[in-house]
Amino acid sequence: MPDATLSNVVTRPLVTPYATGTYNGAESIFASGDTVNLNLSKQVDLMSAAQSGVPQYSLLSNEALSLVFTKSVAGQLTAQFSLNVTAAVNITQPDGTTNPFNSNLSIQGTATFTPEGKVCHIDYKGGWCGADLGCDGSQGLPHGTISLDSAATSYAFSDPGAYGYAALVIANNAVTTSSTGAQAPDPALAAAGAHALILGASALEHFFSSSSEDPVQGYGHADADVLRAMGGAALTMIAAPDDQDAAVAAVVAATVAGARLALIDGLAAYDVAAHAPPVSVGPLSLGAPGDILLG
Repeated sequence: MPDATLSNVVTRPLVTPYATGTYNGAESIFASGDTVNLNLSKQVDLMSAAQSGVPQYSLLSNEALSLVFTKSVAGQLTAQFSLNVTAAVNITQPDGTTNPFNSNLSIQGTATFTPEGKVCHIDYKGGWCGADLGCDGSQGLPHGTISLDSAATSYAFSDPGAYGYAALVIANNAVTTSSTGAQAPDPALAAAGAHALILGASALEHFFSSSSEDPVQGYGHADADVLRAMGGAALTMIAAPDDQDAAVAAVVAATVAGARLALIDGLAAYDVAAHAPPVSVGPLSLGAPGDILLG
């Protein structure tokens, strides 16, 4: 691959009868040989209208990914990555009161993907993995094996009626260190916030999806999967605050979702750099002026 340095900034407004909001993305890509360095940030602000029994809610999501991505001659993909995702949800009840819910996921790790002709499995030992990584040739990765080689993860949620945290260290595809804690004086209130996060993740994927292979251009299924896993981890911890195994399994699911996102975005950045001019500095494309959707 020719060396390349690229940068891109994207802003996409949204106006529909069902939701309004703004997507902002920024990336820088530096390619040298078979290695690509990617710094990618995404911020999405969404306000959903009340409909079909679902109260009005807002979601502010911030995602920051930094990675070194390498593609070998044999096609194996390796991503050394640091991912931080925060989500702030506010649910507006019919009486005007609001229910805020916040969640944060931070991962530093290394993941590899080995393409295979027809076989798909997850190389994650220790009995902790309950995540659907979708390595069946869909959603950005071909058939193959995903291996989470190492990771250090912390996860937390907070709500007026609850707080929780979990932290774990993974080595040799197994959890080696874990700690958890959760308290929910009002589990229903806390769970409502986590459910709104999961609902909001699907809305972001729907309203800000992109047909471009460039990861900065929109919010994809892998991005939404991370938020859904964060909401799922909160629900698990709220339902069983004393079950450390269940909490760790839920955070592992979020960890592998983050690893999968890193691999998909790394592959996308690699392909963007591979098709760039030999030396390119500045915006690749600002895309369309914005997505104004009216129905």
